[in-house]
Amino acid sequence: APLPDPKPPLGFKPNFVLFLADDQDRILGREGYDTMGSLAAMPQLQRRLVNEGAFVEHFYVNTPICCPSRTELLTGRYFHNVGPPRMPGSCMHVDTSVASSNETGLFGLLTRVGYAVGVFGKVTNDQERVLSELVASKSVDAIDSPLNYNDYDGLPYFRYDRLNGARVEALSPDAPEFGTTYQTSQIGNRTTRWLRRAMADTTTHGRPFFAFVGPHAPHFPAEPAPWHRSTFAELRAPITPNYNLSSPGKAQHVRQNPPLSAGVLCWQNAHFRDRWASLLAVDDLVGEVLDLLSRDVTILKKTYVLYTSDHGYKLGQWRIGTSKQHPYKTDIHVPFLIRGPGIQAGANLSSHLAGNIDVLPTILELAAGDAFVSAVSPDGRSMLSFLITKYGNLSGLTPLKESAPKRPWRTAFLNEYISVGTYFNDHAPCWEPADHRTTRLCGGPIPRAPHSLAASAKRRSASTFPDTTRFNRGLAAVSLTQPPQCVEANGTGEGNCYFIDSLHSNSWRQLRLINLTHNLNYVEYDRAWRFDPDAGAAGRLQHYELYDLTRDPFQVDNLYLNASASQRSELHALLGDYFLCSGDTCP
Repeated sequence: APLPDPKPPLGFKPNFVLFLADDQDRILGREGYDTMGSLAAMPQLQRRLVNEGAFVEHFYVNTPICCPSRTELLTGRYFHNVGPPRMPGSCMHVDTSVASSNETGLFGLLTRVGYAVGVFGKVTNDQERVLSELVASKSVDAIDSPLNYNDYDGLPYFRYDRLNGARVEALSPDAPEFGTTYQTSQIGNRTTRWLRRAMADTTTHGRPFFAFVGPHAPHFPAEPAPWHRSTFAELRAPITPNYNLSSPGKAQHVRQNPPLSAGVLCWQNAHFRDRWASLLAVDDLVGEVLDLLSRDVTILKKTYVLYTSDHGYKLGQWRIGTSKQHPYKTDIHVPFLIRGPGIQAGANLSSHLAGNIDVLPTILELAAGDAFVSAVSPDGRSMLSFLITKYGNLSGLTPLKESAPKRPWRTAFLNEYISVGTYFNDHAPCWEPADHRTTRLCGGPIPRAPHSLAASAKRRSASTFPDTTRFNRGLAAVSLTQPPQCVEANGTGEGNCYFIDSLHSNSWRQLRLINLTHNLNYVEYDRAWRFDPDAGAAGRLQHYELYDLTRDPFQVDNLYLNASASQRSELHALLGDYFLCSGDTCP
């Protein structure tokens, strides 16, 4: 069906800059769980977005792994509608073409309503494919993004503009543009170069702009900029009450994990320092973009700046290594910050449960109006009704009409994940070659299991690792190869390998339920990935988990066996309402 003409509710089409960090959590702070997590490493972001913008307290991702989460954000659709069972795809089970389409993707939809759209940094894991599809679908005006995003000093960049078309340009390693090959700085300089032109075009011709900025930090290998490398030299990973804790109530691959060794903790400390240090360049990027916007007060007053992450992270909680992929708060709870017209500075918005699928409908409603969003029919909902409270003294702007949402706001949020493979401690420098700086620091390579280092070193031969300077070159060869002794045990802590993910026992769906009386995580593990209406009280699925986060914020005690049959059936039925939904049928 044709889309309606845009009718922006503010009386103008605002500009947008959307930052999407990679693997950035908001749970693990210096001393443990706190309200800021890794945002504490970013002073400019705290000043310019936390203090001058609003913080959505209860903001979650639908799927805690990169490609699905990014596709969900860019389409406003749940995993089950961009992946199995509806649309199985090749990028961690999702079809990213939904995000690159000009009919369903955020970039193309904004282009269709008159925006200049620029794309900088990592978009999805199938980077070259999705960038090429954005060009083919005429969804963007400009692309200036690294092709090998896992290489923090990678040289090739995919570039596109309407005048010169698409091409791949390589940085000179000896005399790189902007004076450094460091990726985050490259992304920042390429973003501001385009923004200067877009701002001039806005002033001259009135065309609004949208910039997508996707820094790879603090994703593994979390290489800090050379000038930031020693900033957090004394920082240590937080030892939370659930760190290295035996977990009898967890899924099979988690509960069998053996204790993490002192060597693993050494790696996690190094990785934690690197993650925070790598975020300093992202902080500089945020500051430079806001400094540029602030040079034109008229443009700044009509621009929204949004900051979020594709999922969270953990470092040894429940004896799981350094990873995401699980239904726990560390993995699904992410930052969401926004500043712009009508946003109350310093607000902590804690009355609504929102998530990554709500970003597209929120931006589209501001750009084109509620009827436009309805025609696109995303699963998510616009957050406008609780984000924008007033205009203050912004004279000359159309006041936003206060209106209640068409239906009551959700009190639960759906999370979904299908295992991408059986593998082990992957997101830590323990898989680097023996001459890596953190390998030297921690006394040698760490095995994937607490058996002999000699056996581990033999498996990590030169033939297996022809060149492991960069993690992405060794991933398929190592972490997806299961040695004979690494099998999932049935008991608690009796296994002999550190599992991160499992094809056998880590496909799940869950509800994050928050209302006046409940603060729960309810999880169903279902390798078959089909919804059985009678599987609630009957217990037909692989495994169930239920946590009361008010009493148990570290998700240690699985209460499922203590729940009544009626409670189990009610939770299962509510989860089904979300798992089977699409478009405006989603709660």
